[in-house]
Amino acid sequence: MDPADLLQSYRRHINSPYADFLERQGLASTIQSAVGAELIDAEGKSYIDFIAGYGIFNLGHNPPELLADLHRELDAQPLWNRPFLNERLVQLCQELTAIFPGVLDKAFVCSTGAEAIDTAIKLARLSTGRRRIVAAQGAFHGFTLGALSLCGIPAHRKSLEPLLPEIDFVPFGDAEALAQALDAETAAVFLEPIQAEIGAIDPPVGYLKRVREICNRTGTLLVLDQVRTGMGRTGTLFACMDERVVPDVLVIGKSLAGGIVPIGAVLARSDLWGRFGLSFPMSASSFAGNRLACTAALAALRLVTAPGFLDHANRISELLWRELKKFCQPFPEHNIRLSGKGLLIGLHLPDPRMAARIVQLCIDRGLLMATAFCDSRAILIEPPLVLSREQAEKGLTIIKKAMKSV
Repeated sequence: MDPADLLQSYRRHINSPYADFLERQGLASTIQSAVGAELIDAEGKSYIDFIAGYGIFNLGHNPPELLADLHRELDAQPLWNRPFLNERLVQLCQELTAIFPGVLDKAFVCSTGAEAIDTAIKLARLSTGRRRIVAAQGAFHGFTLGALSLCGIPAHRKSLEPLLPEIDFVPFGDAEALAQALDAETAAVFLEPIQAEIGAIDPPVGYLKRVREICNRTGTLLVLDQVRTGMGRTGTLFACMDERVVPDVLVIGKSLAGGIVPIGAVLARSDLWGRFGLSFPMSASSFAGNRLACTAALAALRLVTAPGFLDHANRISELLWRELKKFCQPFPEHNIRLSGKGLLIGLHLPDPRMAARIVQLCIDRGLLMATAFCDSRAILIEPPLVLSREQAEKGLTIIKKAMKSV
């Protein structure tokens, strides 16, 4: 289909504002090929990818090992799902529960991170018998009704209220405010280790460890949403590992299946599973744990835990952080700053127009960039973890020129 006709069809049948956004950004095209951290559109223009599909392509585009496993699965034609036993699901759950052995030894595999968040809400309320939940200001957990109820960004909640009741918010990173907010009716605390959608905001060092202690003292479940900060994004397999914190419930999604097959997952302590596991409506979903998604996730876990994979990602991360800090130094009057960890980096600017202009100049020059979804003053930098040094250096050169221009 001609790109102009395709754009009009988007406007007519899918999403007119999104079509307008793509046109303004010069991205109203289709992709001809995508490998690793490089994209080539239908007109032959090449892009270095610094957004990774908004966090789903941690392993890069079309990793050959993962695709090979999917091809073998499709060729074997065993794509039945329920009501029979599913070997791939068993294998995946064995791999997932081995991440925190003897602690998070129950797993539920679903289709999206937001669905996993809704599942975690049900699990918390069923297992504790309590109703109240505490979340963080600035949090973003997805667009389902339950996930939006935990959203700490009022603008995203307002038009859809009333949402789920008995949910309260505390400042992110303030352990004492959290301690004061918990009571005997609090079922769970839901947190992201780093708040990606407002520009990769990271809490003070030791925050998660302190939250773990507070939750232990009050009998409150700690639920960590690692949909964005999992699968190596922050330098370890999961961000909570940096402080050696194990939650009661861990939520995963996005890049768990390499960004190719939709997936989400919930890991939890087995003692929380009783009422949840016995409640079929709470733990059943038509596509949950389908073989193709499980096959992709098994391959993705194998790749991200392979020797040297995270070492490479951490070397690229060090390069990006070092050079980006240099870029910020010549502009003290603008109070430009960095936040985040690993390959989840927020570049914070004083004005949304400045951020938008930098993003546009980068796109024009072949670097795919985007502002943070919930803070247009911040540019969110999260390339695939397979980004090469050459691609990183080229991307940094483009960013430097764009910042100087603006």
